[in-house]
Amino acid sequence: MTVLSGQHAFITGGGSGIGLACAQAFLRDGAQVTLVGRTESRLQAALATLDGAAHFEVADIADEAALEGAVEQANKRAPVTIAVANAGTGTAGPFLDTDTAEWQRVIDTNLNGTFFTLKHAGRAIAAAGGGETGLRAPYGPDGYEIAAISAGLAKEALFSVLDGANRNAYALSRPPGHHCLPE
Repeated sequence: MTVLSGQHAFITGGGSGIGLACAQAFLRDGAQVTLVGRTESRLQAALATLDGAAHFEVADIADEAALEGAVEQANKRAPVTIAVANAGTGTAGPFLDTDTAEWQRVIDTNLNGTFFTLKHAGRAIAAAGGGETGLRAPYGPDGYEIAAISAGLAKEALFSVLDGANRNAYALSRPPGHHCLPE
C-alpha cells in the first residue's frame, strides 16, 4: 500500500508543466488522478506519459457548468479527495496595452476558474468525507480545506490526508520542495 492509496486528485491545467508534474507525483505515491484542461489532444498526450490510474476531462475552467461536469465525471470513477487548482493564463503584451476583453479572459480563467474548481471539487471532497484542495485555510464545517495554489503548498496539502505513519514515510521519501515540481 502506498501513502496516497485510495486518494483521487482532480488537477486543472494537468496537460503540461506543474499540473502534469503533480499528476506524476500523485500517481507515483498511489493516488488516482483526473487531468483537466481545454485541449483534448494535449490531455491525451499527457495521459500517454503517465503510469497508473489516470483519466482526463476536457473542460474550460472559466466555464462553471463545464467545470462542474468535469468534477461530476471524475467523481463517478472514484470520490475526489484532492483538488489542485493549477490552470492559469496570462497576456502576451505589456499591461498598459492590454485590452479589456483580454483582461477579462485572464480574470475569468485565473480568478473565476480557480473559484469554480475549488467550489465544485470542494463539494465533492466534502461529500466524500473530507480531503484536500490546493490552499491551507479552513473553509467552513464541511470537512475540507482550501489550500494555496503553489507547488510548495501542494506538498503541505497532501499531509492532511495522510495518517501519522504515512505522513512520516512520505516526508522522509521526498526532499523539501520536490513534490509537484517538474523533474
